[in-house]
Amino acid sequence: MQRDFALRSRPQVRHAVYVYDGDLIVQRYRELYEFFSWPKLRVLYAMKANFNPAVLKLLREAGAGIDASARVSHSGDEVRFSGGQILFHRQQPHRT
Repeated sequence: MQRDFALRSRPQVRHAVYVYDGDLIVQRYRELYEFFSWPKLRVLYAMKANFNPAVLKLLREAGAGIDASARVSHSGDEVRFSGGQILFHRQQPHRT
């Protein structure tokens, strides 16, 4: 996104805007993946940190899986991960 476009659009925005650099997201994923030389390495993105469908799609296409603590569905363009790409776990209640 060009800086001048962002500045011109600012008065029209009435809620939070998050700007992601998709190329940088994929680059960082690849750097992390290549840093470890383990043949069975799986890098899982903590979906609870940010479940933006565009970010999830980029990471899936780059080869990442997800760590999900709840089932989340998105309307519109769904981002689908296969069973082998998902680490699903329930959060355990806190015991006192």
